[in-house]
Amino acid sequence: LGGRVALARRRAGTIQFALLPVALALVTGTALAQSPQALVVPTPLEFALAWSHDKPDGSLQMREFVPQGQTVETWQQMITVQHFPKLSQVEPQALLGRWTQSVLAACPKAQISREPQSPVNGHPAMRVYVHVTDCGARAPESILAVVIKGADAMHMVQHAWRPTPPTREQLQAARVSFDRVRLCATGDAACAR
Repeated sequence: LGGRVALARRRAGTIQFALLPVALALVTGTALAQSPQALVVPTPLEFALAWSHDKPDGSLQMREFVPQGQTVETWQQMITVQHFPKLSQVEPQALLGRWTQSVLAACPKAQISREPQSPVNGHPAMRVYVHVTDCGARAPESILAVVIKGADAMHMVQHAWRPTPPTREQLQAARVSFDRVRLCATGDAACAR
């Protein structure tokens, strides 16, 4: 589907994205149009949308969220949500493999480890943790990422920290947040919880 992403802040600390077949909608409250699937991503209360981008060819919809007081240039924490409608037939391990290979190509000393990940509402999913301490002039960065295969798109959610890696508590909070990500049919009770 060549759909767009609708963003709706359903309640404090939760972002809902729905693939819409018609147009981009940025809404506060609930989604305005019926859509095939909704990706619900729990976020800390202090995070707000800082940047969004939709590729004209429909291959990518991306949203970046940072804590209040930070920007996409000066962030120390960022949550990124990406939708890849043209990759709906790709398996999570293939997308995650390509992504981690690109990380290693840019930063050969990156440490990448698989993390436990259950299916998300019955959809195949995989999770990794990436820690980059040395990557040329780039600041050190740590990323917890999950990839979920939806019916109409592949989805990737990342929680990143720089220049300092997350504390154990921050990483555990991000893991718990990722455990609460849901991908379900719009209107499904699982998305309302």
